[in-house]
Amino acid sequence: MSKEVKNTREFTARVYKDEDKTVFDEHEFVVRQPSLDDHNEATKVYNRTFRAALESGAILRASLTDYMQEQNLWSEEKELEYAKLQLDIIQKQESLEKGGIKLSEARAIALQMSDLRADLRDLISDRTSLDTNTAEGQADNEKFNCLVSSCVVYKSDGKPFYKDYQDFKGSSDFEVSLKGAKILANMMYGLDDNFEKSLPENEFLIKYKLADENLRLIDRQGRFVTRDGQLIEDLGLIVDDEGNLQEAEKKDEFSPFIDDDTGELLDKNGKIVEAEKPKPKRKPRAKKAQSTAEA
Repeated sequence: MSKEVKNTREFTARVYKDEDKTVFDEHEFVVRQPSLDDHNEATKVYNRTFRAALESGAILRASLTDYMQEQNLWSEEKELEYAKLQLDIIQKQESLEKGGIKLSEARAIALQMSDLRADLRDLISDRTSLDTNTAEGQADNEKFNCLVSSCVVYKSDGKPFYKDYQDFKGSSDFEVSLKGAKILANMMYGLDDNFEKSLPENEFLIKYKLADENLRLIDRQGRFVTRDGQLIEDLGLIVDDEGNLQEAEKKDEFSPFIDDDTGELLDKNGKIVEAEKPKPKRKPRAKKAQSTAEA
């Protein structure tokens, strides 16, 4: 009798039958909610990994900021910049929520928020990367993987795909583990597959038909546009109102190089630019002498 699986999410993945990964079957899987026993076993894995990480010299998460400052990866200036970026995002979000401004101004604010988030991600990228190498970061990762090994089961009968955690670590069926891990992370941490779409600035753009469901900017008529409002086609090339491609005007702004030794001018091909010879000046025509009669 098959087990009844509740609170689950399903996915399909390939399971290979040979080492060369040429022969496979597609199976339907389910990611079930972790049980108390699953959490207890994963906690044991966490403790073992944490202890081993400390013994091998991994730093604690609480010491990460000090370590980054010692390595010139973080500073008080970056801390202030981090706080300012967060504050700017919050203030601009409040402006969108209040309304009372032109739609074009609100659109500009939404795009500014997107830029600020990108700056924020870039700023903390080193910290995020190093955090995974702290003792806690390593232990968290192993704990989560242990839960994945327990919670990915066959849809047909509810049996686990992996025999145990060691089987998970040695498995080459990466499609199963990656899809299963993504779904479990969404279930446990409230992550959203459409995370970007759920950001306040993107929700605003979609709601007021300034971006499509794929977050591509559009005008009020649903046509693709650049950030500054120029019409573009699917591939991002600029078009006119009738959809005709516009040829970019290329201006030749090249100026000849100057030879250090001779002072001669050199063109794009390295050849000497012949100086234009000045046009000969015209000799002034002699005035005719006035005749005696005229005199």
